Amino acid sequence: MFSKSKNNHEKQRNATLSFNTFNKINKKEYNRVKNESVNEIPDITKVILFFQENGALEIEAKKFFYYYDSKAWLIGKNIKMVNWKSGAMKWILSSISSIKEKPKVDGSNDKNYDIPL
Repeated sequence: MFSKSKNNHEKQRNATLSFNTFNKINKKEYNRVKNESVNEIPDITKVILFFQENGALEIEAKKFFYYYDSKAWLIGKNIKMVNWKSGAMKWILSSISSIKEKPKVDGSNDKNYDIPL
């Protein structure tokens, strides 16, 4: 009985250690990416590559780039975009959700036009 409890405690401790290690690695990677892209104005090839790495279409990358490039990388009236990768991720997520929300048009007609209004 005691060994079973001790074994469970050991498993929980190992899981906690691996979770903490995972969080430290992710935090380092997050800080590296954050510092790398702060106040950087990207070129279109960087944007396309970023979008492709995150599973988005090249056309969405071009829309993002030209939209913010035409606005001098400003958000709102006078606020400069601090981190273009964060803005790009938001753009990707918005584009995915808008695709999912669009109804599919399959050509079928479920309406009955024989019944008068």
